[in-house]
Amino acid sequence: MSDIALEERDIQRTESIIRRALGELNVTLILAHSPQAKGRVERNFGTSQDRLVKELRVAGISTIEEGNRYLEEVYIPYWNERFAVEPAVARDAHRKLSKKVDLDALFAETFTRSVANDFTIRFQNRRWHIPKSQARGVRPRTKIAVELRIDGSLRFRALNRYLELERHQESDISGSPSKPPPKTTTVAAASTTAPKPRSMPSRPGPNHPWRKNNRLIANPRAIARHRATTAAAQPSPSTPDDRGTTSNT
Repeated sequence: MSDIALEERDIQRTESIIRRALGELNVTLILAHSPQAKGRVERNFGTSQDRLVKELRVAGISTIEEGNRYLEEVYIPYWNERFAVEPAVARDAHRKLSKKVDLDALFAETFTRSVANDFTIRFQNRRWHIPKSQARGVRPRTKIAVELRIDGSLRFRALNRYLELERHQESDISGSPSKPPPKTTTVAAASTTAPKPRSMPSRPGPNHPWRKNNRLIANPRAIARHRATTAAAQPSPSTPDDRGTTSNT
């Protein structure tokens, strides 16, 4: 059964259902958009509102049941006698409805679902299981037409026949499958799986060729001694007194 009442369904969805059903019956839908049709409808409503309300008030009718009985027994016969016009051609132009036509199925809101590998379908947050006795010719990924009818009932159609599906008891609470609990890892397990830090390259030994050929670069102390030795070997700048005096022998 469906939880959506007929009065609460979307108007556009209901209109699309009516259009599809009339198309299946080969009936053309003509909407009253012309001024002539609008005027006729407005005159009809105006007459009914003016006459019917006063008639109900005079008759002392105040309930829906009494009003419906008055319409069928008094008002409609009076209306037909007073305003009905004989047609120019008395022949009935209505076509007979074929016995193969199911109006409940035509005017039902239809959805399409695919059969899962476990022979279930999901509709309205519920899972429906196909019994073994009904699974003749049905395979996974077979399309199932779900009919939501006007009375709120559900019908399941596949392979030009209706199936009797059973509601899956484990899926009435939630529409989505239960998720497994998240995996927890201990500190020891995380430490074993964590990437190891990269080890620093070892320093070259004292006899390494790189140290022998680049002693100044490799040894900061040798660089300092080399700078001190180079500075001491250079002559000191001369002074004016040294340039003005001569030696006496």
